[in-house]
Amino acid sequence: MNINKKALSILIAFGAIAVIPNTAKAQYHPGNQQTNQQLEQQIIQQIEQQNQQYLQQMLQDRQRQQQRMNQMHNQTQQILDQMVFPYYY
Repeated sequence: MNINKKALSILIAFGAIAVIPNTAKAQYHPGNQQTNQQLEQQIIQQIEQQNQQYLQQMLQDRQRQQQRMNQMHNQTQQILDQMVFPYYY
């Protein structure tokens, strides 16, 4: 994947590559194409890794939320059953 300078500056401006060490940012030179492409690849990989971690966290949160909802539903159902059919308990 190839990122141009404008896209890279936008990523920097929005803090998308804040996790990159200052040394990596300082190595970005307008004239050194190969080094810049390696840095861009490194930046892209770190962003993709962060996105993956964020999505995994969201999925885990959603699963925990679903478990809580199911638990609350079951408890509510049990209470209603006890109110409607008190002799069975």
